[in-house]
Amino acid sequence: MILWPSITLTARATKRINQGHPWIYSNEIDMKMAKKLPPDQFVRVLDQQEKMIAIAFLNTRSLICGRVISWNPDESIDIDFWRHRLEWALNLRKNFLKEPFYRLIHAEADGFPGMVIDRFGDILVIQLNTGASEVIWQHCQSLISSVLAPKGIVLRRDSSIRELEGLSMTGPEIIGQVPDIVRFQENQTFFFANLREGQKTGWFFDQRDQRHFVATFCKNKTVLDCYCFSGGFSVQAGKAGAKSVLGIDRSAEALQLAAMAAAENKLQNICSWQQQEVFKALEDMQQQNQKFDVVIVDPPAFIKSNKDLVAGSRGYRKLAKLSAAVVEKEGFLFFASCSYHMSATDLLVQINLGLNDAKRQAKVLYCGQAGIDHPIHPSLPETAYLKAYLLQIF
Repeated sequence: MILWPSITLTARATKRINQGHPWIYSNEIDMKMAKKLPPDQFVRVLDQQEKMIAIAFLNTRSLICGRVISWNPDESIDIDFWRHRLEWALNLRKNFLKEPFYRLIHAEADGFPGMVIDRFGDILVIQLNTGASEVIWQHCQSLISSVLAPKGIVLRRDSSIRELEGLSMTGPEIIGQVPDIVRFQENQTFFFANLREGQKTGWFFDQRDQRHFVATFCKNKTVLDCYCFSGGFSVQAGKAGAKSVLGIDRSAEALQLAAMAAAENKLQNICSWQQQEVFKALEDMQQQNQKFDVVIVDPPAFIKSNKDLVAGSRGYRKLAKLSAAVVEKEGFLFFASCSYHMSATDLLVQINLGLNDAKRQAKVLYCGQAGIDHPIHPSLPETAYLKAYLLQIF
């Protein structure tokens, strides 16, 4: 066993770590002693009796100063350790997803703290969000290349989380060959993504299952897709036989990719696009008494921290009111939130308040979450960030 430096937890923190929580906070160890250690390294985690209970990565610049790597004190954190975790994650996806387009590594839930890898065939987009992920990347760069043989890698270091970790934010680093626009497949439908400059990793694989499910309700229906981004819901609704699809987003670049996807799937006569802020577009539609059989609402996170909870809740309520108002009687409303600070229960409360404001009634047909390639860490509610409801509106 490697004799790394050690940190000692408070009794309360010890209990939580022993129950599987992977984060250690700066007020749970002696930070004066910790800051005397060399920065950015693995450490032994000890309880009050100096028994080793875990191995963690130490970053004294962050409020989350420790991220548990293993609860096995005898574990060797070497290349075989990371190979096992990578292949474990890869085999899970291969068992359930036919095409190589998915989230391969979902941070702590897959045992790679703060690292995200999205796979677009032979192109990888890797987000390095924490000090731990930077060190893991140094250890695993050659391993990832040998196991996955990518033609190109986009390294993203632009997440705001990095500032909380005491890390700088920089533009993307390109390794190998990465085209400006990548063509890929989801649910037997073709799409395009800008992996160099697009949002996050360029696509939101977490809604794969919901996009397929909602499409089944769209045959011979008129569909409105709010915050349509690059056309994930829109184009799949069109392919499922929708009568017409209107996608709204404020990003001209995203709408261009959506239009490319519609054309690629021979749906350019079904799908149309509108560049506008969604709240304003819905208000205009309500005034014009426009209605749709299916309305899809998948906004960006309204609540990025606890201080945004009140304002963000009002935003979801207003959005529910406006979107419900443009649903035909006995039509369907799909409403999602990726704000992990808002629980599924609280989201439904805001949706219901919005329905009441719009003087509409509904019944919930479905409650969903992210797909299997976005596993949830049972001790980290933050990893259960996505929640979605399908409602029938009366």
